Amino acid sequence: MNFSIVVPKKKINKGKKPGGGSDFWKSFWEKKITDDTREHYARVFSKRVRQIDTTVKKIKSEAKTAGKLLYVEVELDELANSKSNSPADVWNETGLEIVGSKNDKTFIVSGKIEDFDRLVSISNSGSFDAALTGEDLPRKKDKNLLRELYAMSAVTDRNTIIEGRVSNYIYSLIHGNILNQTIDCIIEIYPNIGKDKYDTLFDSLNDQLVFRGKLKKRNINLFFSNISFLATLTANEIIGILSDADFNFIGKIREQPILSSQRCIPEINLGALNLLAPLTAERVGLIDSGIYNPILQQLRAHHHNYLSRHQVEDKNHGTIVASRILFGDNFFMQLTGGGSIAPTCNILDIQVLYLDGSDSKCVSLDELKGAISEVVNRYEDISIYNLSINENEPIDKDDVSELTEFLDNIAREYDVIFVCSVGNHQVYASENYNTIFKQEKSLIASPSDALNVISVGSISGKADASCVNVEQGFPAPFTRTSSVAKDIKKPELVANGGNVKKDPSFGYGNAHMISSNQVFGVESINKDGLNKDIGTSLSAPLITR
Repeated sequence: MNFSIVVPKKKINKGKKPGGGSDFWKSFWEKKITDDTREHYARVFSKRVRQIDTTVKKIKSEAKTAGKLLYVEVELDELANSKSNSPADVWNETGLEIVGSKNDKTFIVSGKIEDFDRLVSISNSGSFDAALTGEDLPRKKDKNLLRELYAMSAVTDRNTIIEGRVSNYIYSLIHGNILNQTIDCIIEIYPNIGKDKYDTLFDSLNDQLVFRGKLKKRNINLFFSNISFLATLTANEIIGILSDADFNFIGKIREQPILSSQRCIPEINLGALNLLAPLTAERVGLIDSGIYNPILQQLRAHHHNYLSRHQVEDKNHGTIVASRILFGDNFFMQLTGGGSIAPTCNILDIQVLYLDGSDSKCVSLDELKGAISEVVNRYEDISIYNLSINENEPIDKDDVSELTEFLDNIAREYDVIFVCSVGNHQVYASENYNTIFKQEKSLIASPSDALNVISVGSISGKADASCVNVEQGFPAPFTRTSSVAKDIKKPELVANGGNVKKDPSFGYGNAHMISSNQVFGVESINKDGLNKDIGTSLSAPLITR
């Protein structure tokens, strides 16, 4: 199977475009405001002005020290349709700063007391009629300022709330009253507090009783936007922290992600492999568990081992993925009768995955980020990296994970391509095929939701009536899928990743899966020989290839 990918050479400006210079929300004020609707919209204007005043009074009461930064959430009216939906004139006039966004109409805004006082001053400076006509206003831009205020359908306090400042998992623990369970957390700070404040902030937090002895620093060189710390906390402690205005600069507390690969099944010994010279001199980066096979090791350009001496290695997964990069799909037929095969390239072997206590292959977030940062800095000639490693849980559609943001920035800054598997699920064990992809548990897993990476899902190259997916070329029953932003669908590409034989008992245990994979798995090489397995981890390398 051949794939062609066109990569633009010109860098794309992804910043928010400024307004076009015309009146803010012009079509609304010219078309929606009529004699019949004027009174209604005037009441809405007055209500929104009162809400701004009430919210600012509340957050000012929470400011215990002069000069403290305060935070609010601003939601724009869903009817906003100007060239710039963001009320930029208000931010410039008041000194308020956008420090985060939930979507294109909901922003987190920060400023000092005097900045919010200026916001109230603008809201009290004119009426709905003044916003409509511009009459009796001292400056021409005051009409736009009032119109921008009207577009703010909600302005709410963010300084002591919990909802929206914790991950879905932590929120479920709090909501379920499971308050004493300890969680390995990432403490994310709003991006208006920069790296230069990192050590000072760490010392300040460490002086607080709730953090004392629990807080850990991270590698400051791996931060692109938000700085953050690690801590082990209970859900009850998290409630106390986020309810305290002294900690209002904490944007979000989330659990540290579990990053892993999928299991590999026992090999099928189909004979030896006669290896020819590589077809190209290209080198591809493989970020995985390492390669261990006497034949494939000949094709390693370099090997970088990021495991500590206490971490136990298992190179099966990386070996399997490497074989798919090198030899593609359905290559067993070339080997019968002493056949030969030519690999496509050489591989930069980047070993990050190790065995945890449950025999799963995993890597910590900081370990993975550190390895990626180092290799892209070191190898300027390598432009393609395969990453068949995902978070275990599906994405939160209202949030962007730290790994996703990191990979987006690395891909853009270093002009490299990451080919990422979308991850696997086992929803097929409890759902009919037609309903699998309607379940939230089948959403893609980070970092494949990154906009600057190529995300790869699986289709089934072989299918019959005995399979969960009975149609060849249709999505494999274990593959993930999702839309991650407006008009952006993931995955962008798919390739053969195998199929699953139906289990009448719906148990899908190890014995059943081994039997299934011998017939419907895809071909690869593991550390012991020729092998068959399934998964999106085995689809991504076909696109990398």
